[in-house]
This record gives sequence, C-alpha cells and structure tokens, in this order.
Amino acid sequence: MNFKDTLWLKRGMVCLTLASLLSAQACSDDETTSAATPEKSAALSTRANVTDQNTLVTINIPADQLTTTGSRIQRGFVFLSAADGALLTSAEYQNGITLELTADNFDGDEFYLTEVIVNGSDYVTAQTYANIERGSTWVVTDRSVENNTTYAGDASLRLIQSAPNNLYHIHSSTSATSVYSGPTQMESIALAKSPASLYITREDLGTDVPLAYNIVSNITLNTTNTINLAAVNKPLTQYTTTVPTDANRFYLDVKGYPVLGNYAEGIIVSQRSGSAGTTFNTYYPGTGFPTYHATLEYDGPGFYLLKGSTAPVITPDKPQYNASFAVANNQVTYTATGNIDWIAVSWWVEDTEWSFTLPTGQDLVIPQLEIPAILSAWTFPAIQQTPGYYDVYEFASITGYDGLKTYIRNSSKGFRFSTDTHETYTQMGVTLAPQNERVATAGRKHQ
Repeated sequence: MNFKDTLWLKRGMVCLTLASLLSAQACSDDETTSAATPEKSAALSTRANVTDQNTLVTINIPADQLTTTGSRIQRGFVFLSAADGALLTSAEYQNGITLELTADNFDGDEFYLTEVIVNGSDYVTAQTYANIERGSTWVVTDRSVENNTTYAGDASLRLIQSAPNNLYHIHSSTSATSVYSGPTQMESIALAKSPASLYITREDLGTDVPLAYNIVSNITLNTTNTINLAAVNKPLTQYTTTVPTDANRFYLDVKGYPVLGNYAEGIIVSQRSGSAGTTFNTYYPGTGFPTYHATLEYDGPGFYLLKGSTAPVITPDKPQYNASFAVANNQVTYTATGNIDWIAVSWWVEDTEWSFTLPTGQDLVIPQLEIPAILSAWTFPAIQQTPGYYDVYEFASITGYDGLKTYIRNSSKGFRFSTDTHETYTQMGVTLAPQNERVATAGRKHQ
C-alpha cells in the first residue's frame, strides 16, 4: 500500500481506528513496555442477568463483533485501569457474550477502559477511553471493514433527444457512465437498488464545465428506461474554493440524496481536486436533492484535515485550538483547549498502535497503564514519551467528551468514523514524533 492509498483512505476506506496498515519503525527498548506485570486481584463475570454492586462496567458483545474466519482472525480484550494506571481487571471476550467487569478492591468513581483487538497474530490496536463512570455500560468499537457498495443489477437506458456537441454524465448511487450527443442510444448503468434515481449533467464538448442537470427517478431493472436528454436543462448552483497554499493534496466531494434525511442512496454530484493556491468551482443541483453531504480532505507538512458537512457547501478552514504535550519524570501531561470536543493521542511501536481518547483541559495527566498478563504475548508502546501524533475532533451532533461517551453508549457499533460518516465534523491530525510520521495519517481511521 502506497502513501496515497493510506492517506486518502476515503477512496473505499473503512472506519476510523487510529490504526495504520503500514509498518512503523520499532522503538528502542526503553521506549517499549512488555505485558508481563501480574494482575491485581479482580473478579470477572460473563453472566448476562447478574448485577453486582462492584460491577464497574457492563459490555454486551455483538454476535458479529470479531472476525472469526479467514487469514485475519481477531481476538478481543478489555482491561480497566485506575487513575494512576494500576490494573483493575481484564478479560478476553468472544462474540455474543456479556461482560460484567468487577474489581473488589477498587472504590473509585471513574477509571480508564482500554479496548484491544489483535488482528491475526501480529497487528494490535489498543484504544483507551478516560473517565468511564462506575456502574455504566459500554459499546466496544466494531473495527471490521464495511462494504457499503451494493449491486442490484444493470438497468437498461434508452437515451433520446440529446443536444448537439454535448457530453452527458449519468450517475447512480453505485456507478457512472458518460455518453456523447447522437441519435437514440442504448446504454446501461449499475444500480444499488430498484427503483433508483439517476443524476444527469450536460456540458459542452471540451469544456469540463457542467451547464445543466436533471434528476430522473423510478429507474428500474428488467425493463428499458427511456430518458429524454432534452430535459437536462435545469440550472446548477456553484461555489468557488481556493486551495490553501500549504496543501499537498486536496479533495472535495459532494453527494446528493434523493430522500430527505436518508443517507442510503448517495449520488456523487461533484468530485474535485486541486493544487496549492489554485481555485475551482463546485457545481451541484441546488434544491434538486433534499439532502446533501460534502467531504473535504487535504494534507500538508505534518498535518491533515478531514471535514464533513450536511450542507453541499464546505470550506477548508482549520479548527481553532491549542494542543501541547510535556514529558517529565516519565509522565506525559497535555493541554487541549479551543473549539474542539475531544482529543485522541497515539503512540506506536512495532505492530502495535495505542490511542488515548481524552477530554479537553489543561495540564491533564496521561498515565502509563499497567498491561494485563493476558496480553503478555504482545509489546505495547511506553506512554512515557512524546506521542507520535494526535487528532482533534469537533462534531456538530456531539458536545464535548461527555457527549462522545453518551454517543458510544447509545450506539450499536461504538464510534465508527470514516469519510462516509454523515455528520458535520472536523478532524485534524498532527504529527509530533518524526519516527512515527509514516503512520500519522492513520487517524483518519480513528475509533
């Protein structure tokens, strides 16, 4: 996988885990910690109908949480830690069970919760959440690859009355085709479902500038659908984007959805890219679609920006925030303030990536968590050094870190985040440690 494939995972990408598919440079011995420390006294229950006053958290594991076949069989673990990093309890889980994690000797109100997935025999992702409340529930993140592309079949199209010297672009939610002016033509296009809608634009030959559009509904399989191209005459709406001068790569996509509030049938209405300092126009069909989602991605020296918008217009402005880290006496502290909801901080060693999802604030401590013995077969990075990189998040539908925890508890698959997330959001990732620069873009998969 090349750098562009990793950085622009949007082109068929999965949801965000802050895990990279690249190998990272191995850290030196004093930068790693092996999982050999014995566990503190703790009890573990997997009973679905038993409530214990010492239960710290209850987790229902979906029946399809872990991949159990193929070459990348997954194993799942959870461990809990006190504020100072001391291990409270741990467990390996299987699909379809309920975990009730207890710790008899712990009387605190909050703790750290760490999810660990081992992919195959080597690649490990660990995700830690701070300030989990005693007696609460949790939903572990489903890190399986989602395939959102569906195929119902090819629809037959009969195209009539095209304008001379024009090029027509025809889009379904899963495919696209282009045809030149001419007499009655037969064409086909793949559909994700039947009936479906098509988005058609028209441009003068050689201009690459759309002149008009039409949306045709009720396109079905197993019949010939006649489309009058003379009806591709509705005016488009446009806006201009200036690519920031610090951009190395820059992409902007807009999708329209035929049903209000329903993101099941997204049709691409614009896909643009540009180089630093240039401008381009984005064209979309105004009120032709009742629902839109736009995605903007760009990277520059030591950072990347990923934004989504439930409006068709999106701008490349960066979030306004401050983030800093300090290491003293083998302890990491951080400050994260500004117009962000939470921060995710990551370390990497060999084939293990460990991310901490944390609240905003000033001079907050990230402790070195004691690793449970059940994870002794794998090496984890030492949380006693400057992080490799961090990501900050701002979500319109989530208010602060407490809002994120509520979102996760109310979800079915945890915080699954990708460029297909239909929200208004901003994610910005920044590289800190040069040795981890080649995995700094993995934040796009975070959580």
